[in-house]
Amino acid sequence: LQLGRCHIEVDSLDGARKTLEQTERHIASHHLELYRPHLLDLLGMVHLKDGAYTRAIELLEQAVSLAASRANVEIAATASAHLTFAHLILGETEKAAQYARLTMTRAEYVGQTSPMLLAMTLGVLIARIQRDQDTLSGLIRRLKVLRENAYEHELNLPNKLVALARW
Repeated sequence: LQLGRCHIEVDSLDGARKTLEQTERHIASHHLELYRPHLLDLLGMVHLKDGAYTRAIELLEQAVSLAASRANVEIAATASAHLTFAHLILGETEKAAQYARLTMTRAEYVGQTSPMLLAMTLGVLIARIQRDQDTLSGLIRRLKVLRENAYEHELNLPNKLVALARW
């Protein structure tokens, strides 16, 4: 799972897919279902970075649900943070705000700094965004189109802009 996360962090999505497929087979063949929520979270992140937002949300919701049902609050918090990103990308600020609050609660409960700081940052961003939803929706649509066009035409975009378009 950690190798899959590393592939995701360096945008090696093909490497992440391959590693996570092997991990999925290993989990199934060795009855290691305890790790399935973490796997679903990482698969959701691959789809999120790949622009398949609907599939990403499905996988991340499964990860949150499964982790919560098994009292795995750490993975539930992390997957909730990723769901916050996904809903924010789609301009669904109410859902994003809901998941940001849920992430903060879960992360505080288990003392996870990274998801807590992420949720706090996104919470502030969402609060500011909700004042001007039309501008945000327009910007996100433009960034998605820009990312798709740049990918199709093999254009080089500034790193900061690429990061914004991916998230």
